[in-house]
Amino acid sequence: MVRFLPVIFWLGLVLPVWSAPPPVGSPVPLQFPAEPASGGSGVVPVTASSPAERVPLEGTSFPVRLPPVGYQPTAALPLEPPSQRPAAAASHKVFAAAQIIAVVGDQFVLAGDLMPQVEMILEATLARMEPEQRAREAENLLGQRDILLRRILDQTIETKMLYVAFLQSIPESRRVEAMPMIKEQTERAFEESLEQMIAKVRQSSPEKISALSAQNAQQVRLAKMLIASNSVSLGQLDLLLRRYGSSLEQEKRYYAERSLGRSIIGSHIDRNREVTHQQMLDYYREHADDYKIDGKVRWERLSVHFSQVANKNAAYRQIAAMGNEVLRGAPFAAVAKRSSQGLRASEGGRHDWTSQGSLRSEPIEKALWSLPLNRLSQIIEDDRGFHIVRAVDRAEVGYVSFGEAQKEIKEIFAKKNFNEQVVKFIAKLRDDINVWTIYDDGPMAANPSVKP
Repeated sequence: MVRFLPVIFWLGLVLPVWSAPPPVGSPVPLQFPAEPASGGSGVVPVTASSPAERVPLEGTSFPVRLPPVGYQPTAALPLEPPSQRPAAAASHKVFAAAQIIAVVGDQFVLAGDLMPQVEMILEATLARMEPEQRAREAENLLGQRDILLRRILDQTIETKMLYVAFLQSIPESRRVEAMPMIKEQTERAFEESLEQMIAKVRQSSPEKISALSAQNAQQVRLAKMLIASNSVSLGQLDLLLRRYGSSLEQEKRYYAERSLGRSIIGSHIDRNREVTHQQMLDYYREHADDYKIDGKVRWERLSVHFSQVANKNAAYRQIAAMGNEVLRGAPFAAVAKRSSQGLRASEGGRHDWTSQGSLRSEPIEKALWSLPLNRLSQIIEDDRGFHIVRAVDRAEVGYVSFGEAQKEIKEIFAKKNFNEQVVKFIAKLRDDINVWTIYDDGPMAANPSVKP
């Protein structure tokens, strides 16, 4: 679960905490679409009537616009120099860092806010490739810059809308006094969260890191950057970020806007929606397969493989001798360790819980589910050899009871209700907050959040 800000108390105003799953459309790992999107990519001039001419509310914006001029891609990116790139791949260069590419309410989005993220994504993608693949794919990835920019812009617009809603929740008379205190708290939360994320990323598998990234892509990205460079301080992180045209201050602002925007959702969510017994029972019946318990068995095996003996007769004599030893009272495990063949022979021929239907050998599968427990089978032949098996314990096919499943079903309904309310709230924000993007002349004009 993403770590959000603690409850903030100031001047008698309480900001609600949102600790439930992120809303639809929150930052997720990006995938490159099969084809670039069509639509205008030129710079739309700002006129006197343009939304871009609005001035942000005094004291409500965290000051971060670094570097202030001309975007420069990172020198560490193993790509072709700009002069050798095809014109389509360099389409992003129509944007300078200070170019306004979107306005959400009274909040501006600059190209310099988003292009560093594009460069980091491209570099990370290329770094995972083998040199030969990198050489083949570099030009194609460069051509995806504008698509990536639009995708990140869509996510940023949603973040900005929530942030605008947060700002509107603060009485205007208290805004100037409150924002410095809120900024101090969010910066402290950013540093604590990043420290915790670094520890998680160090200890996590690639699969777990991917899950963490789905919850908080920014913190995982920064943690991986620090770990890869053996950096230990925020000052070093700032130097790393400036290679991409970003800065530590910019990342703190992004974290603050995202966290504060999400905090406002809590005041618009009814967490106590009733879920009736009948609703849960209907769900249980409709999803019965989800609560099915597969049959499983713990068992032992003695084996002689045809590939390891002279002929079938010799294999049969060996397996019969092992079976007779056990029948005369020798411990099964001791016989298996001394004479059996196969992967588990050294472990006494013992196999842990095995799901019904998962064994390659049909004769062994059939014996394990038809024999009484703890009784030796007859000698079984399959395509690999002769075997004697014994079922030690067995759990038949069944279902989790409705009583046991109720807690999980309640959580499923709670999550469903929460997501429905979040979607409704964000849809209302889209109606209430004016949004303009530099792509409004193209296919994104009607709804800037539509993915290209």
